[in-house]
Amino acid sequence: MAREVPKRLAELLTVPPERARVERRPATARDRPDLVVAVEGRTFFVEFRSSGQVAAVAAAARQLTEHARRLEEKCV
Repeated sequence: MAREVPKRLAELLTVPPERARVERRPATARDRPDLVVAVEGRTFFVEFRSSGQVAAVAAAARQLTEHARRLEEKCV
């Protein structure tokens, strides 16, 4: 699934797939999102969940908000 995220983001933003790149950041799993993708100057933080239940999605949204706050970075 992680391989598909950059391609899908590029498709949604109507840019060539090679413009979407996964950023490698040194950190432990708790310090950062599951995946960070940069596309055309935008940064996307991605969290994966095995469930689509409201509680799991809400927890992922809270976690992403904390990542953005801690990393002091504008992201989507």
